[in-house]
Amino acid sequence: ASRWIKITHPKHGLVPFVMYDYQERMVNAYNLHRFNIISKFRQGGATTTTVLWCLWRCLLKLDQKILVVSIGDREATGAGKMVRNALDNLPDWLMPEMSKNNDHEKEFSDTNGSILFQSPKSVRSMSLTYLVVDEAAFIFNMDVLWAAMMPTLATGGNCVVISTVNGIGNWYEETYHRALEKKNEFNVIDIDYTEHPDYKKPNFKKEMRANLGEKKWL
Repeated sequence: ASRWIKITHPKHGLVPFVMYDYQERMVNAYNLHRFNIISKFRQGGATTTTVLWCLWRCLLKLDQKILVVSIGDREATGAGKMVRNALDNLPDWLMPEMSKNNDHEKEFSDTNGSILFQSPKSVRSMSLTYLVVDEAAFIFNMDVLWAAMMPTLATGGNCVVISTVNGIGNWYEETYHRALEKKNEFNVIDIDYTEHPDYKKPNFKKEMRANLGEKKWL
């Protein structure tokens, strides 16, 4: 990632994707556990890390079928653009042959891999290597959608669920706490904002709490 992948930084433009320690911890967990559920802070790069890890799988492994489900079409398109941006800036020797390369679908001819970027209402039945669900706590009727998504993993597929919290009584919150209690198959990955070097600076917490109020800060 740090040598060949480029991402767009809001201040510095196109920069190498040098992962923070917690992002490496995420990737290690993806490789160790079939089901992972992440509790994250805002703007931590968890989605970026995950979709670029999906790209790595399709570049260097065979027959990967990956579906990234976002809260809406705008977010799905944004995730697809992250991958397209990374692809556009690869060195020539690593550039894959693509049969499809749009914001919603990437197909890798030489490895027979694919990544689809869709909103929940667009999810269709298929056999997946990986299912990624982004901002799951904010997806309406996620419990119903999960019942439709889960069969896509029936042939041995893996799942990554990513979200910031959104109160109690939703599918994400219930799944997260059941995972803590070892009542389902999900491995919990907790990421605290203090793990990000920009957010652990002394003034960050004070400024955010003052501007957001206590509830929104939490």
